[in-house]
Amino acid sequence: MNNKEIAVNAALKAGKIAMDYYQKPKTIEHKGIVDLVTAADKLSEKKIISEIKKEFPDHGFMGEEGEAIESGSDYKWIIDPIDGTTNFAHNIPFFCVSIALQKKDEIILGVILNPVTNDLYVAEKGRGATLNNKKIKVSDTEKLIDSVVVFGFPYVGEEKIRKIIDSQHKLHGKIQAGRRFGAAALDLCYVASGLAEGFYEYSLKQWDVAAGSLILREAGGKITDFKGERKEIATDIIASNGKIHEQLLEIIGDKE
Repeated sequence: MNNKEIAVNAALKAGKIAMDYYQKPKTIEHKGIVDLVTAADKLSEKKIISEIKKEFPDHGFMGEEGEAIESGSDYKWIIDPIDGTTNFAHNIPFFCVSIALQKKDEIILGVILNPVTNDLYVAEKGRGATLNNKKIKVSDTEKLIDSVVVFGFPYVGEEKIRKIIDSQHKLHGKIQAGRRFGAAALDLCYVASGLAEGFYEYSLKQWDVAAGSLILREAGGKITDFKGERKEIATDIIASNGKIHEQLLEIIGDKE
């Protein structure tokens, strides 16, 4: 199997684990005051790594739930076994499995699965992005007032939480609607598939955005930090269909 097939297979198996625990009583641990982890997160991450290591035993890994394997290889898998754990823990059907493959400093593969809907997003560097094997692209909306913009709140950092709140005031009346769903990887996929025009959040982690960033870019979208600078994996991000990007930056970007 090739990289994509292995990642898709691992995502499907991890998604099955998540669904085995979904809508059932869960043992919940706290990594922070509101940052949760469940047994399904840990089992899902172990399954993903074990499936990939069968084919690529020399590759490195970075996982949200503590799995960090430095191998010296040019290849590293960046894994979020359940992005949107708070949703998952409360049986809200908006969470996903996220798997990215990084070669040196470049993300070359992204796979994201919503196991509730069986929506599977895949992108390979330079080959476009798909949803359930059909090509996707960002929306053609050019005006901010016609746009749906998704946002997220960081778990920590009072200053950045205040910035998100302030941004809502700044955008009020200038966008068609603002939404907060609670899983950054899927938020990026929503922009990639044209369901929303923009997404922004502070203090994300690499595993939150690695796969989704590639999927969005391959669908024709744009991602920068709040200063408008492009980075391979930004953790303070503004993402868009590209057409409203400068408008978003003008209103909520960091101008210092």
